[in-house]
Amino acid sequence: MAYEISSTKDLDPATIVTAQQYNLLRNLYGRLVDYDANSQLISGIAESFVTQANSVTFTFGEKAKTIDGHIITARDAEVSLKRIIMKGRSGHGDIRRLICPEARLKNLDDPCKGIKSIENKLILTVEKSYYLPLLLEVLESADFSIIPETNIDKTNGSLKDQTHRNTSGPYYADFNFQTNSYSLKANPHHYLFNIDMPQEVKLIPESAQNQYLEFINGKIDLLPTTSMFSGVDAKKIIDSDEYEIHETLPLKVMSVHFSPRAMRDFTPAQRLSAAIAIGKAFEKLSPLSNGKPALQFFQPTSEGSLNSSQLKEIQSMRENGGDSNLPKPMEYAPQKQQLEDYRKELLNYSKLRAISRKAPPYNLAPDERPDIYGVVNDSAWTEDLNLLGYNFQVGTFELPNLDNDKWFADYIATEDRAERIKKLNALHFELLRTVSMFPVQVAPYYAAIKKPWRLNQFKTAAGTRLWLIRKN
Repeated sequence: MAYEISSTKDLDPATIVTAQQYNLLRNLYGRLVDYDANSQLISGIAESFVTQANSVTFTFGEKAKTIDGHIITARDAEVSLKRIIMKGRSGHGDIRRLICPEARLKNLDDPCKGIKSIENKLILTVEKSYYLPLLLEVLESADFSIIPETNIDKTNGSLKDQTHRNTSGPYYADFNFQTNSYSLKANPHHYLFNIDMPQEVKLIPESAQNQYLEFINGKIDLLPTTSMFSGVDAKKIIDSDEYEIHETLPLKVMSVHFSPRAMRDFTPAQRLSAAIAIGKAFEKLSPLSNGKPALQFFQPTSEGSLNSSQLKEIQSMRENGGDSNLPKPMEYAPQKQQLEDYRKELLNYSKLRAISRKAPPYNLAPDERPDIYGVVNDSAWTEDLNLLGYNFQVGTFELPNLDNDKWFADYIATEDRAERIKKLNALHFELLRTVSMFPVQVAPYYAAIKKPWRLNQFKTAAGTRLWLIRKN
C-alpha cells in the first residue's frame, strides 16, 4: 500500500494532523464505538454499551487482545480518555467540555468525575443529558483510541513505546526505522480478525505523483482513500476493469485558505481575486477525480450549508472577480512536484507567486504559513463535532476576530440542535463571505485495489478499513 512513511513517526492518537496518520491509527487501535455500514453507532472493543439519561456504561470482556495477549479492559479505556483530558484536547475535539469541564489532571490516577472504571465496566457521565449523543459520536474518532494502560506514562500522558506493537485494533505495527521497513500485521486475537483479510500490509513510500504509476506497474496493490486521486493516471485506474474501485459520497473538498498574515494584509476582494486564480490553476493542473465546482464547504442539503440568499451572495461575489490590484506579492505554496507547473500557470499574475513549500501548512504555526495554500478536507452531511474540532485545531476555520474556543464552547452549550445548526451555518457563511475559505472542487474519495481483492468499504466514510478487505 502506498503511504507517506513520515506519518508513522511520532504516531499518536492525541496529536493527529494528517489523513495518513488518522487512517493508520484507525487500523491499529480500537475505540469504544464504531459506525456500521448504515452509519449507526455500534459497540467497538467493549462487549456492549447501555445509555441512561446522562451516562453510558460500557461492559468489557475478552473481545480485544493485543498481539502479546493483553486483554483490553475498562481501566485501559479510562486511562486513555483521561490522557486526552490531561493533554487539553485532541486534533478532532474536546471531550473535557462534555464530561470533565473542570478537570486539570496532573496524573492519570487523579479523579475525573465523568470518567470512572469499576471492574469490567467503564462509566461515562456527561454534564448535561443532551451531551450524551454528542459524546458517543465524538468517541468514534481515532483520536479516542484505546491504548493499553501499560504503554502510557501516568505523569505526563506520553506513550512509553512508539513501536505500536501492542495495540487494541485489528492490526499491529511492525516498523523498522533503521531498515525503512514498515508493515501492518493482522492480530489474530482481535474480534475483527478474519483469516481472509490481508494478513500483512506493507507500507511502500511513494510520492503522490508516483503512486499511480507504481500501482499500474504492479509494485503497489492498494491505493487507499488517502491517495489524492487526481490527474490522468488516476482516471485510468478508476476507468479500468482490472481493479476494484471504491467510491464514497462526495465528501472530499479542495479549498483555498489564507494565513492570518494574509487576512491582515489583503482585503477580502484581493483575496478573492487570488483565490479565483489559484482555483483555476488547480482545476487545470491537478483536478480531483470526478470533481465538481464547489461554492461552499458544507454541500447542498447538508447541515450547515448555505441558504438560497447566502448562496446568491457568494455567487455574486465570485462573478465580480474581486480586486487584482494587490498591494504586495502574495505567495502560494503548492506541492513540491508541482511547483514549476504552478509558476508557469501564474505568470500572468504579476503579484501572485508560487514558492517552495517548507512543510504541509497544518504542520506550521499559523504565522509561518504561506499567504495562500490549498487544503483537501472532509465535509459532512450531518452535525459532526470531530470535523468542527479538527478544522478549528488546524486553522482551516479561521477568522480574524473569532475566538475559536469561545465559539466552540457556546456551540456545545446550545441545547437545541436546530439552533446549533444555525450557528454552524452562520460560521460557514462568514468564512466564505470574508474569503477566509474558498472552496474549489468537491469529489468522492476513491480507493483502488488489484483484483481479485475486494474492498468492501463504506460509502459514508473517508477512511480505508483494511480489515474489511477480502480476497475472492
